[in-house]
Amino acid sequence: MLHSEVRKCTDLNKNIFLEVGGLRLRFERLAGRDWMADLRASAGATVLIVVLSLATWMVFYKEEMPLDLAGTAVIAGAWALAVFLGRWSWLHFRKGSGEK
Repeated sequence: MLHSEVRKCTDLNKNIFLEVGGLRLRFERLAGRDWMADLRASAGATVLIVVLSLATWMVFYKEEMPLDLAGTAVIAGAWALAVFLGRWSWLHFRKGSGEK
């Protein structure tokens, strides 16, 4: 098994670099935002979509109308749209209320 040293370093703009062997990966901070915060928000949104989709699927199942694959995809897509529109509107209005 090959072992490579992994180094983490930052530059003056607080960009994060990971060096593995001869490969250098860069993670930028865009417009002052932290990429880890974005990743956590995306993971949270994904978990919320899965939970809401499963809850909806269970409601249909208990009513003796189990969803097939196409129905499950439609439900998951609808919840994904609702979650991302809700998140966008929350960030949009929160940003707008802070600027005066």
